[in-house]
Amino acid sequence: MEKITIDGIRYVRLGDLMRTRKNFVRDIYDRYEKDENGQYHLSDADMGAVGALAHLMTNVIQEELREAGTDREKRDKVYAGIEAEAFKRRWCVVAKDRDGQEAYFRFWCDQAEEGEEETPVFTDMARLGAMWSDHYKAESVAERIRRETALTDVRVLPAGYLSGEAERRLIRAIFGKGEEEQWCIFLEPAEGEEPMWFSEWIKRREGMPADMAEIFEHNGVGIGGSLPVFSNRCMAFKDKGFAEKTAERIAEIIPEFKERLHVMEYEEAEDDDDEG
Repeated sequence: MEKITIDGIRYVRLGDLMRTRKNFVRDIYDRYEKDENGQYHLSDADMGAVGALAHLMTNVIQEELREAGTDREKRDKVYAGIEAEAFKRRWCVVAKDRDGQEAYFRFWCDQAEEGEEETPVFTDMARLGAMWSDHYKAESVAERIRRETALTDVRVLPAGYLSGEAERRLIRAIFGKGEEEQWCIFLEPAEGEEPMWFSEWIKRREGMPADMAEIFEHNGVGIGGSLPVFSNRCMAFKDKGFAEKTAERIAEIIPEFKERLHVMEYEEAEDDDDEG
């Protein structure tokens, strides 16, 4: 569960709390098998744990539930809406194992193999996949996995990919890729400027040099927010759809770039750079 510190106080997303509660409950039920009538028979302790978790969540969102009244459909929408918040503007790392099955990155472990400093741990349970609100952090993890393991099909995708099969199908359709194609984001130069390409995200942190902090302030980006960096080195995207979504996000942060951003094939960018 991601914690955000503001003015020395730590906060968590309501959606994260909901997701954590559901995962705890599912972990309990996974320890049991249904009987011939399709019923679970939980121990008294586990029944108490499930009840306590439900009671906690009900009290946390009692104002929202009060507005929904006794209408079951409205109450279900309240829960679904809060749960969906856990995945908004977040990213996950997805890879394929030796059998071609999808696996979801969870964390780095320093106890998995003797002699190894850290090993990436994956799960085949989407609900347990890790998420990042900073795309750059997610891409850094993915790049490290590509560099340090034999896995080659490692992708950063919207975190909604972890929320259900319907969402996975949709995101696969949006972020589908060709076998060899790669894409980048070109910034059309204004008069007197050199052509540049999107190369990375840089996150604003406490203690940054004043000139850098001023750039963040000018663009309305606070501590923990990120700004795009453009240079003569371009970041390659395996998914055209992902590149287009990134370009849209850049345009939201820097509106004056909107008409100047173009998603193009990575090879074209390399050719243009060589000619320059």
